[in-house]
Amino acid sequence: MNNKLTTTLSSLTIMGMVFASPLAAFAKEGENTPKPNAGANFCTVINSEDFKALTKFEDNLVKRDESQATRDGKIEERRGLFDQKRGDKKSEFENKQEVRGTNLEGKGLTVEQKAALDAAQIAVQGALDLKTVDLNALIAEFRNNMDQIRSEHRTEIDGALANVKGDIDAAIAKAKADCAAGIAPETVKASFQASMKTIHEKFATDRKTIQAETKADVQTQVEARKTERATVRESFRTSIKTAWESFKSLFGNKE
Repeated sequence: MNNKLTTTLSSLTIMGMVFASPLAAFAKEGENTPKPNAGANFCTVINSEDFKALTKFEDNLVKRDESQATRDGKIEERRGLFDQKRGDKKSEFENKQEVRGTNLEGKGLTVEQKAALDAAQIAVQGALDLKTVDLNALIAEFRNNMDQIRSEHRTEIDGALANVKGDIDAAIAKAKADCAAGIAPETVKASFQASMKTIHEKFATDRKTIQAETKADVQTQVEARKTERATVRESFRTSIKTAWESFKSLFGNKE
């Protein structure tokens, strides 16, 4: 498995896994802040069933769930393609080793040399099989860890969004109560918009904190896998080199 291929797994998995929140705009103060009809009409607007502040938030939740499902599907698709490419690379390597052995046999090896060639080929195949097992385990562990990080990220975001929903409900309830108490609509509106700004800012801060923690967790996993993969690859290269050098040193370089 070459460096380009293995790097692709990290980048595609991570990019498709976190930080692509469809509610990101909610964290930007002003973009989704409800702008009901000015002044005197505010109390009428806020008492309507389709008040923008709540319906827009709920619509965003639906879009978020749909986007998450789409991203999950793409992650699995990319993992499948990655596994297929790994299988193709393994088959390609095995074919090259088979051709190498056939070419050597065609150069007139003695019985003793043929036995040494067979031993080298068995050692190479064993090293390849061991590398495959080790990398399979490494990749499975990496994917499980990344899935766990993604799940924890979503849980934390869900908690932050639940707080947003509660805060919006509370702000609406207060505005309705103020309207019912006869407070001037302009005053109620100003107070409500100030509350919404605070909600936006709090969610932006919470989301930023969650993303920073998730990014750190992801980076830890990527670095650990990079180190472990390098160890597996180096062990494989050493085994291959040893297998063929034993053949060459005993019987000469027939290649």
